[in-house]
Amino acid sequence: GNLTVAAGVSEPIGLDTTLDTAGEALVVFDFTLTDGGGGDGLSLDVSQVVLNVSGTASDADRAKLTWRLNGTNVNNVIGNYNAGADTITFSGLSISVADNNSEIYTVNAYYNDNTGITEDNTFILSVDGDTDLTVGGSGTQMSTTTAINNGSGGTFDVVASELAFTTQPAGSVSGSALTTQPVVTARDAFGNTDIDFSETVTVTEASAGSLSGGSVSAVSGVA
Repeated sequence: GNLTVAAGVSEPIGLDTTLDTAGEALVVFDFTLTDGGGGDGLSLDVSQVVLNVSGTASDADRAKLTWRLNGTNVNNVIGNYNAGADTITFSGLSISVADNNSEIYTVNAYYNDNTGITEDNTFILSVDGDTDLTVGGSGTQMSTTTAINNGSGGTFDVVASELAFTTQPAGSVSGSALTTQPVVTARDAFGNTDIDFSETVTVTEASAGSLSGGSVSAVSGVA
């Protein structure tokens, strides 16, 4: 048997923090399982698939995603993330690739917790057919394979929907700079900072007096 790259997903994929329900899950990885054929009448039977996880995302980040496997005879089977081993295990599978046939399998993900996300952290998923699959003893066995992955890794994406004062101005004395300058952060509805936000932020006043230096470009989402 063999495990190779599938062509259905343009990897890597960015996961927006708004994707927080099963119905919004996004496919982030795919692969092809192939039975070598030869007319032996044997199928490639797989009961477990293990994905290895690396990248800049922390264990806490990865645990905030629900990972699901799909394919022939596999319908949104939820994977178990092991922080110690950095693996996602899909077990209890009934995959059976018929003699001389191929099947494509996909992994989708959505947030089960979309707070405290660090934007642009990456998750790299990889799988090696001869070491990460559990196959039945009486059917087709895996040959030596090369691990495949989702390239440079999918990313945690934050898109700002609001500007919020994260530090209130204070220390107003006429003609002098505020002793505590205001800080404005571009963030999504869940409080995550959009570090790609670099637009100019301008503050104005609505009472007597005037402001100077009231416009500044955000750096990493903060002005």
